[in-house]
Parts: sequence; C-alpha cells; structure tokens
Amino acid sequence: MTSAPITSVNVKQAVPFFSVTNVEASLRFYVDGLGFTMKHSWIPDRAEDNQDGRIRC
Repeated sequence: MTSAPITSVNVKQAVPFFSVTNVEASLRFYVDGLGFTMKHSWIPDRAEDNQDGRIRC
C-alpha cells in the first residue's frame, strides 16, 4: 500500500469582491451588523470624480 503524497498549502489569503447597488447600506450591514472593520476607503478629492459625494470602497 502506498501513502498519499504530502502537499503544502499555497493560498495565504482570499479576498472576495461583491457587486452591490448601495455601498453605504452594505457597509452598515457588514460593519455595524456583522462587526467587520473597514481597513481602507477612498473618497475622490476631485469634484468631477465625486459628483454624488458617495464613498468608494
């Protein structure tokens, strides 16, 4: 009987991307509801990139 070869794991991190229609509501759900923390955010500083004043994550 032969032994199965030992393999090593090469995945260190998995980062899912979710398509949502309302970023603010999604942030409240994950941060306030589930207790996640937001490490990074981006709010465009040019007026033409931030016409609606909404957060981009």
